[in-house]
Amino acid sequence: MESLLNKIFPCTCGLCGKLIDRGNLCPICYSEIKFIDESVVCKKCGIPLKSRSVDRSEFKLQDLCGECVLNQAHYKYVRSLASYDGALRHALHRYKYQGELRIGPLFSDLLFEHFPKAFDEFDIIIPVPMHLKRLREREFNHMVIIGESLTKKIEAVFDPYSLRKIKETKPQIEFKDRTGRRRNVKGAFGVPDNVKIVGKSVLLLDDVFTTGATSDECVKTLLSNGVESVQVLTLMRTVSL
Repeated sequence: MESLLNKIFPCTCGLCGKLIDRGNLCPICYSEIKFIDESVVCKKCGIPLKSRSVDRSEFKLQDLCGECVLNQAHYKYVRSLASYDGALRHALHRYKYQGELRIGPLFSDLLFEHFPKAFDEFDIIIPVPMHLKRLREREFNHMVIIGESLTKKIEAVFDPYSLRKIKETKPQIEFKDRTGRRRNVKGAFGVPDNVKIVGKSVLLLDDVFTTGATSDECVKTLLSNGVESVQVLTLMRTVSL
């Protein structure tokens, strides 16, 4: 039956489009993804470190990157699947901006396969929200689709409603410095009703981590509304500005 379905509805690689027997990626494209090694990252923000294995037993100053030593973010941990470049970056743009929804399962499968071991248990998965105006223009929130699929795989609770974007902001890419990005998203998020999240631990889901301004503003909003702790998971990350 499976082979018959594959003939009628052939599988194609989500990155290059070539026909494949099963799954979402061909072996060549999979081998070219720059997955981030969890054992050699900053214990707080997850940026890759050039050397030193991370000791997860307790925080040590030498396990943190320079930015995390100087600035205390509100999130507990951040982990990212891969570097923000190459074919995976291009696939995200096609999915996010061109509406190629068939690529969504590719990202949820990769997140499930490489789910961070460093994370503590959590109660709820919450995606970073879009402003209503932007949502109407794009017609879908790409992280809601990925989050729903991931939630089914790991049997978690998914909540796309408790965190809202209440202020329209400029795209973060327009700002080249940390200060500008933080100012752009300050006060941009809100919680209309915190009854579902009070006392809970949250996994915040986003697409790309750059300076962490958006993630940290979301986390700060959640914590101020009674959430116990927040860990952040993103598809990709860039080198911090």
